[in-house]
Amino acid sequence: MPEPPNWSDVVFDHAVALAAADGCDAMALQLRHETTQRETLARAARTDWSGERLDRFVMTSASLDRQSAAIAGRLIATANAIRTAAMEARDEQRTREADRSRYGRQVEQQRVENQAEI
Repeated sequence: MPEPPNWSDVVFDHAVALAAADGCDAMALQLRHETTQRETLARAARTDWSGERLDRFVMTSASLDRQSAAIAGRLIATANAIRTAAMEARDEQRTREADRSRYGRQVEQQRVENQAEI
């Protein structure tokens, strides 16, 4: 007798996953846009400052730029991971369905062979 397939469907909400991935992409884009605007304003503000305050402002701005870039990168990576999980769930469901069809054919073939022996 052939090995029975996994009869359970893959549980994965593709619509929610797509919405989450799109949300991550949108947030990354918004963060990059806001960072660019902040950088433009910071460049203009530097002309009005000098000395220790300017140094502190430049260091803080650079730190914010690095943090923003890192967060945007993580958002994009998360969106990609969600989309990869969705593809893997779809592939697994297709595999299970193919296994079920193959099992059905094998069982039918075996039934026919057993009847032929009788």
